[in-house]
Amino acid sequence: DLAISKDGVLICLHDDTLERTTDVETRFPDRAVTETGRDGQPTRRWYANDFTLAEIRTLDAGSWFDPGFAYARILTFEEAIELVRGRAGLFPELKSPARLNMSVRFGP
Repeated sequence: DLAISKDGVLICLHDDTLERTTDVETRFPDRAVTETGRDGQPTRRWYANDFTLAEIRTLDAGSWFDPGFAYARILTFEEAIELVRGRAGLFPELKSPARLNMSVRFGP
């Protein structure tokens, strides 16, 4: 799955938001968007497309899974292509394209 950073770079991210799988809440506590959740209660979200690639690269995207993956980083789509080139196929899917209104670029 792919999301688009604020500066238009495709990144590999399953969710639309960063809070489930990164430390964005502690690194950027004031950058949340407050929405009404399914239960009718206010919910804070940190959408990937509200952050630049440079900001996303500062996040720990591994500790939530296992301490052995601490400080793992979110890859760009371009980095993922290079990582699997010749060894696997890719089936990209853009998450929530209706939420986006920007052009996409490759590379930092």
